[in-house]
Order: sequence, then C-alpha cells, then structure tokens
Amino acid sequence: MGYARVSTSEQNLENQIEALEHYGVSRDMIYTDKMTGGTMKRPGLQKALRMALMLKADFCVWKLDRLGRTTMGILSTVQLFEDNEVTLISVTEPLDLSTPTGKLLVTQLASFAELERNLIQERTMRGLEQARAEGRIPGRPESMTEERKARAIEMLGAGATIKAILAELKTMPGPTIGRTKVYNWVKDYRMLHPEDPTDDR
Repeated sequence: MGYARVSTSEQNLENQIEALEHYGVSRDMIYTDKMTGGTMKRPGLQKALRMALMLKADFCVWKLDRLGRTTMGILSTVQLFEDNEVTLISVTEPLDLSTPTGKLLVTQLASFAELERNLIQERTMRGLEQARAEGRIPGRPESMTEERKARAIEMLGAGATIKAILAELKTMPGPTIGRTKVYNWVKDYRMLHPEDPTDDR
C-alpha cells in the first residue's frame, strides 16, 4: 500500500506518487490526501490504513511526515501497524522498527515533523500579524465594510433587529454577508459600547 499527502490543494502529489511507484507500489494501490497532517482523520489515509490492515500489506510513504505532523498521531499509527504485523516503509528514510534504534529514530522523526508544523504555524501567524499591522489583511474581503458598519450603527440606534439590519446590509455594495457575521459584529459592538441602550434582538 502507498500513501501520499500534501498540505494544500495547490501542491502537487505527483513526485511522491512517482517515488512510491518506483519503489514498487502499484498506482492503483496509492491513496492520497490534500490536507493538513495535523489530523489523522483524513479520507485517503483512513482508506489506506483499512486496506493495509486487511491485506497485511507493507505501508509505504515518501517520508514519515507524510503520514502525519503530530508525534502522538504518528506513533499511535506505528503502534497500530506493529500490533497488526504491517511493516511501515519510508522510501527516503532508513526505518527499521524491528530494532530499538529504529523505534527511537521513528520517535525522533515524528517529533521533528510536529516541530516543523508548529514552526510553520508560528511563521504564518507572524505574517498575518504583520500584514494586519501594515493594513494588508489577507484572505477574504471584509464583509462588514465601513459603509455597512455605519448603517448598522444607525439602525441599532433606531432599535432595529438583527434580521432587519441583515436585510438592509445585503442591499448595500460589498462582499456576501450572512446572519452569523452580522450577529457577531453586533455582539462585539455592544461589548465595546455598553452605553448603547439597544437590546439584543
């Protein structure tokens, strides 16, 4: 069995698939995911695990961090393989789980995989914070535009309900806006302006 994973839909799985095929895994026995390794609940991984356990087949990955990005997730899966006589193979890493040294190496690689994930998250958060500080807010456009905020404040002052405010804001120019966004904005606004006499509606 083979398993390949990349973190986002923009990334390409082909290099991993080709490496697994070169190792001897048939393409129709390779399962894939395009999602974070922070969770082990991935559709492709779950299918590959079920097949490997059922067939008692070797389980091949390009690198151990393709299996996951958390120490506990990787080690619990390794234990599952050991309990069911399934051999884990990393095409680019010398894993031998039949020896104490091999088991130690797996633990170290799993820890490094989690560390790298945490560092990536930290760099991403710093980038977002810097972008906000510079007025460059990445991601989806803000649906509560300044014009919508001004109108919402005006309607709140007049005692309008959230339903009425939402209906009004939907008629104004700007990105698509939903009830949850308006409700949360009103909630935050009232927390910041406790002197506002309007009730939560």
